Amino acid sequence: MPHSVAKANISMYVNETGGVEELKQTVWTDPDQKKDVNYYFHTKQSGRMKKGDQLELLVAYLDTYSEIRERKGYGKRSRNIPSDDHFPTFLERQFAEVRVQIIAMFSRL
Repeated sequence: MPHSVAKANISMYVNETGGVEELKQTVWTDPDQKKDVNYYFHTKQSGRMKKGDQLELLVAYLDTYSEIRERKGYGKRSRNIPSDDHFPTFLERQFAEVRVQIIAMFSRL
């Protein structure tokens, strides 16, 4: 399906299951992406959905994207940790990431 068609017909927002077992996940994320979250819709609902049928879009992030979500200001720990809009927090995260990359680079030498 072309992106423009999907974008016009599928919600750009999903809700989270929040670990509640009664809420069934209907949207999955692409585990190969590092910085962007790509959503994929799937349902076990019998038959095809008909025009007018409604189904809540739910995703279970677990810990997969917690760091990215915190950077945007809506992660689990966001009440205590500012988003990247807070410049000192942004710098702290950037320096930590660069440090990990430098250590990995030198460990290969």
